[in-house]
Amino acid sequence: MKPTKGERTRERLKKATRRVLARRGYGEMRVTDITRAAGLSQGALYPYFRNKREIALEVLSDLVAETRDAMLSAPRSDDPFDEIHVPTRVYVEILFANAPLVRALLQAADEDEEFARLWQETSHEYLGRVAAAIERKCGSPGVDVSTRLLVAYAVNWMVDGFLHGMLGRADPHQEALVRSPEHLAELLSVLWYRAVYATNPRAECLSLTRDLLDLRLAPDAMPRPTPEEARWKARPDRSRR
Repeated sequence: MKPTKGERTRERLKKATRRVLARRGYGEMRVTDITRAAGLSQGALYPYFRNKREIALEVLSDLVAETRDAMLSAPRSDDPFDEIHVPTRVYVEILFANAPLVRALLQAADEDEEFARLWQETSHEYLGRVAAAIERKCGSPGVDVSTRLLVAYAVNWMVDGFLHGMLGRADPHQEALVRSPEHLAELLSVLWYRAVYATNPRAECLSLTRDLLDLRLAPDAMPRPTPEEARWKARPDRSRR
């Protein structure tokens, strides 16, 4: 069905908001900036949106939904490294491609809880999938679902913290270390894999970060287990707790 004039105008305003958010950020954006970018009169926004917050929330919600759908539809794999690397690569590539909008979202999230919830809900859905993958592939029946989910959250904050520092604050020192989105996605995936599975992925899985396989503690620097830890590990009923 052909869109109505009102639907076309609404979409025109959203596209203009996306451009203005990318250029000016959320805090400095004004309604007049949006209508000017859309080539419409100053009052043209109000039949469709109450204010700049409402249209920005919808535009940024669309970005988050696109990101979530792309990550959740990424091909599943029986390989535990691919299970981490494929959606991480999708995530990194989308955020790099939309870096100005990501900065606008992070800025808005600092000012408004509803914007902050956009990432939170998407992260929770995706991390539930990660926790299930850990259960399938880790072979650790003694680790309950809340622990697996906490592990997924903790490692995900490493990924988000890195990306938010790089894209949100545009840290030039951090940017200088990253050769490409593909390089960063692989590096973060290796660190995630090592944190969850306590081992390296297979060398053939890597093309840009094989030097990470040699990053490990020297044997004489590894802490010895305390007597209490040794006794706990030796308990025959440990796997049932």
